Amino acid sequence: LLPVAQLSAIESEGDILVLTTADRQRYYLTCRLKELEARLDPAAFLRLNRGTIVKIDQITSLSPLPGGTYQVKMNHGQEFQVSRQQARMLREQLLKI
Repeated sequence: LLPVAQLSAIESEGDILVLTTADRQRYYLTCRLKELEARLDPAAFLRLNRGTIVKIDQITSLSPLPGGTYQVKMNHGQEFQVSRQQARMLREQLLKI
């Protein structure tokens, strides 16, 4: 078992979820992203696009991209693109911090 506090990002690769910790360790889980998202605290985790969920306090920078999207950089070095739909929610979440 992996404590939720250690999670930094969750990516969907087909039927497999790749869970990445802040120290760059990767774990694999057979589960649907939607099912796992329902079990996570929405105040701590945010969905960036169809296949990615990140822990909000692990985000180090946010860069705007053409078309109303963003590039998110995590403290462990990974970068993810935010969908236009989720960009508004991301801005709202970050303004709360």
